[in-house]
Amino acid sequence: MQLLRDEAFIEMNQALFAFNDDAIYSFIHEGVYQIEQVAKVYLSAKVKQMLEGIDQITLQSNVDYRPSEGMLDIEFDLDGISSEEVAHILQALIEKKRYYRIPNGALIHLESDDFSSFQALQQNLQLSKKQMENGVISIPAARSFQVEEALNKTDYRYSASFQQMLEQLKHPEQLRFELPTQLVADMRDYQVTGFQWMKALSHYHLGGILADDMGGLGKTLQSISYMLSEANDKKEHYQALVIAPASLLYNWKKEIEKFSPTLSSGVIIGAKQYRRELLEQHKETNILITSYPTLRKDQDLYEDHLFDCIILDEAQVIKNHLTLTAKAVRSLQAKQFFALSGTPIENALDELWSIFYTISPGLYGSKKAFGNLDPNYIAKITRPFILRRVKKMYWKNFQIKLNQSNTPS
Repeated sequence: MQLLRDEAFIEMNQALFAFNDDAIYSFIHEGVYQIEQVAKVYLSAKVKQMLEGIDQITLQSNVDYRPSEGMLDIEFDLDGISSEEVAHILQALIEKKRYYRIPNGALIHLESDDFSSFQALQQNLQLSKKQMENGVISIPAARSFQVEEALNKTDYRYSASFQQMLEQLKHPEQLRFELPTQLVADMRDYQVTGFQWMKALSHYHLGGILADDMGGLGKTLQSISYMLSEANDKKEHYQALVIAPASLLYNWKKEIEKFSPTLSSGVIIGAKQYRRELLEQHKETNILITSYPTLRKDQDLYEDHLFDCIILDEAQVIKNHLTLTAKAVRSLQAKQFFALSGTPIENALDELWSIFYTISPGLYGSKKAFGNLDPNYIAKITRPFILRRVKKMYWKNFQIKLNQSNTPS
């Protein structure tokens, strides 16, 4: 009798009852065996069914990629449990409940190792019930590597499209895109790599930061080659927007005319009414160019416009997501965002969150959640979305090649 009381049974009307889910789970899994040491225990068919139901649970995950929308669908299966009940179990997990009772009466312990991968996924991705419909979780493809990291301990099945995406984002050189024949430039190998990287991310509806060292490595040229290629691929009219510091507006126009004369471009400057007229005149122009200060005043002029791509030059300008400039940029609509910055992190890691919050808002989740992540984990999940080369690296390679040749220096 004392053993039963220790198991949280309560005496009522000359009978013993257990109401608490923790107590019931503990008694079925441990208490019964302790009492068997001192007494004969008979289990009803229903209790036996509860035990069998618990022991047979195995978590499986299925991940699929929807190319047309750039989204991942994650579906979980539990052997012997209907899809409707699985959906309820996932909701209970998101609500951080400890147990869930399935129709046969069995209690599923939601804090067991069987669910550790889902819990890691839920924690890292800050999943909510709004992201789940009929037991299927839908999240942006930008979080693919976080999904892979969280599910690596489960019995998972990846669709061919998701597996291919992971492989190609880890090794963008596997995707080969031809440089546009209209490009008037002899691109260096690393610049071609940058072009391929931008095209690979664009292929999967993902944004990134081209973070080559400041000055001389050709971030502008790589961006122009990418936009030219995208314009060639699109059957309909292609239009991109470049946002840059005011001092660089005409430099962008000059570079576009020099390297890609088949692309039309226009600088949006002047008084507000004149800028309005310019936008009307440039409806068919391929690349519009404006400044960050001007954009802050022109949000209303772009509110109904969907760009094919937006390029943010010197993107460290939006390193604080609370500024009017950052908010103005986030008000824009585009199928694709790329940031250019030789210094994406100047003072704090939060600056990286701010830039990606604009160009790929699904990557990190909330700023609070980002602040709790380990820097090494941040580096791992971010690596495919940042491309950085430094000048001294290429100067060293140039010297090595020069020393290996017979040409005097």
